[in-house]
Amino acid sequence: MITLSSSGWVRRLALLSGLWVSVLIAGEGSREQGATITVPGGGTKEDAGFDLFPVGKPWRDVRLPRYDEKDRLTSIMHSEILTREARQLLQMEGLTLAMFEPDRTLSLRLKTAKGIYDLATKELKTRTKTFIEHPRFDMQGDSLIFDTGSGKGKLNGNVEMVIYASSLEKLQPPGGMPGQ
Repeated sequence: MITLSSSGWVRRLALLSGLWVSVLIAGEGSREQGATITVPGGGTKEDAGFDLFPVGKPWRDVRLPRYDEKDRLTSIMHSEILTREARQLLQMEGLTLAMFEPDRTLSLRLKTAKGIYDLATKELKTRTKTFIEHPRFDMQGDSLIFDTGSGKGKLNGNVEMVIYASSLEKLQPPGGMPGQ
């Protein structure tokens, strides 16, 4: 049970296995009394909010923001169609994952046609062509396993990478390259 202490429309952020889901709900009662919301399904605190997504029912245009311990936005997972396949598995179509630095600048964008997110392991797995955009490089591969907790992943299959010249300048040894 979650108690909210405002009336009218309230923005509720529920912690969900390291992800936060923004949900607009109508608050009931006065500021003094608060509004009481019972989360169906009796799940754990970490995945309780996903009980709002019934198994097998597709949801359109879902954005799942994630925040760090200092309430700074670290990522937004956007799915054109999200279907909860099982208690711990989310099927996502038209998936974009944007990751941010502490100053809110974009550090990485991942795009794929389909992916499965496992709430228990916090892993995103794809079997479709996946594109990764970073300020210093672009990559693409045939499939991906990505740990959203650590921000590390592995592209598999036919992998291509383009490194931009501006990043190479930063990697040169002191005094320049030999023979220059």
